[in-house]
Amino acid sequence: MSGNKSYLDRFYSDLQQHRFALIISEPMNMNMQDQRYAFAEENNYWVERVEKPVTQYYRILDKFSDSGFHVWVPVE
Repeated sequence: MSGNKSYLDRFYSDLQQHRFALIISEPMNMNMQDQRYAFAEENNYWVERVEKPVTQYYRILDKFSDSGFHVWVPVE
């Protein structure tokens, strides 16, 4: 995914057009990390390129904390 602009552009378009009726994900923590953490660069890329765009166009419908996942639906 890294550096694949066409893939990310298609993903962002899909989010904006609400192509997905539901998104099932692990909890998104939106936590940016500094270089003290292993894989901080990868984490921060994920937050910027995936988590933030999802939260712009989708909202949490339900949290299943016992199972460790969230259900997202389009923002209307």
